[in-house]
Amino acid sequence: MTAIEPPGSLAGIPWRTWAKMLLMLLGDEERYLSYLSWVRGGKLPESPALDVLLAGKREFAPRGTPRPERVTTAQWRDLRTPLTVVIGGRSHFVPRRAVAAVRRTAPSVRVEVFPHASHAALVDEPDAIKNLVGSFMEGTDGARHA
Repeated sequence: MTAIEPPGSLAGIPWRTWAKMLLMLLGDEERYLSYLSWVRGGKLPESPALDVLLAGKREFAPRGTPRPERVTTAQWRDLRTPLTVVIGGRSHFVPRRAVAAVRRTAPSVRVEVFPHASHAALVDEPDAIKNLVGSFMEGTDGARHA
């Protein structure tokens, strides 16, 4: 299993990020574009990805999005599935303390930080993450037997 930038699952989402999300949800499209740029390290996605995100803001966000649940110490302890966690070094959603917390609580979990990636780590570092996930899958029993 691979988790890429899992907000709220490893450590609480920083309050500054919650505040920005709330302002974005209450704002207009211009504020949403500003928020997207902030999330992505100063870059807006190109269309058609931008079009999909704007449609999501209009159609999905007003109905409410599920709040992420934090993985408990007991859940980490009971984890038997090989797991790699990918974190963007410039992410506003997954704080750096999450890396230490996962490594302390679940030492078998592989945590990789991509220093120049934002919350959109897969967009920022597609080849490096693809290679990481591929090599991780090759090293697990599930991938060899698939």
